[in-house]
Amino acid sequence: VSNAIGDAVPWPRVGSDEALIGRVAATHFLERGFRNFAFLGYAAFAHSRLREQAFRQHVTAAGHGCASFAEPLQNDAGRGGWALDARVHAWLRALPKPVAVFTPSAVRGFELLEVCRHEKLRVPHEVAVLGVDNDEVICDLATPPLSAIRTANERIGFAAAALLDRLLAGGRPPRRPVLVPPGEVVV
Repeated sequence: VSNAIGDAVPWPRVGSDEALIGRVAATHFLERGFRNFAFLGYAAFAHSRLREQAFRQHVTAAGHGCASFAEPLQNDAGRGGWALDARVHAWLRALPKPVAVFTPSAVRGFELLEVCRHEKLRVPHEVAVLGVDNDEVICDLATPPLSAIRTANERIGFAAAALLDRLLAGGRPPRRPVLVPPGEVVV
């Protein structure tokens, strides 16, 4: 039930429709009149790359560019918090404002909001941030609270159970992953 590994393993798989998630994010920002777009993701994870690709394609088709940054932020618990990567700070400061930044997870969105707070950038007026997963604890702990696309985790679980039942009964595995569309944007 994970899209983090991509298609590297040929096993039957059920997961989020990553391309649709990227399009939902782009549509959300475009409908709000943004003209500057960016993506802060994870270089190592397939779901992040797929979400970014769809987001980029959608905003490009609407006549806009999209900046991106895909390096990890480092957790430095020994110093009492996040050691915010100076490259992320410089990247964010250099982006034209106002900018709409899509992140592939609530965790990455939370990290970005911390960078904004440290840089004294006003959210959402200068930097609008949208994550994915709508993890209520993370989204509500963020300052300001993080907007996020709700993923259909329960539907993914039911679809995975149905696929497993079919396979255990001797059915053939699907040729492609079973993709479940996301829910709404929770603002």
